[in-house]
Amino acid sequence: MGIFFCRLFAPWKAERCFDKLEDFFDFLLRRNRALNAVRVVFFAAAAVCLMLGYAFEPQPYNAVAVGALLVALGLSLVIIQNEKQLPPELQNPKS
Repeated sequence: MGIFFCRLFAPWKAERCFDKLEDFFDFLLRRNRALNAVRVVFFAAAAVCLMLGYAFEPQPYNAVAVGALLVALGLSLVIIQNEKQLPPELQNPKS
């Protein structure tokens, strides 16, 4: 159970859970792609809520936008921690 939680909540510390270092790097790259997709959705939701806040009553839309931005920024911190564990040639891949 500890391995599952380590991979889920602290993937940058999950190196000991893999037999080969390449498998660990592949795991981090897949995780970063997934987290980046979720982060983009949260940024888009925040942008839509901010636009709706300007068009209509701003209070509820702005609160949702702030929440979405906080989650997106938290995901950014996790992605940064994951990238620090990758070798330089695998950081910010072009594909």
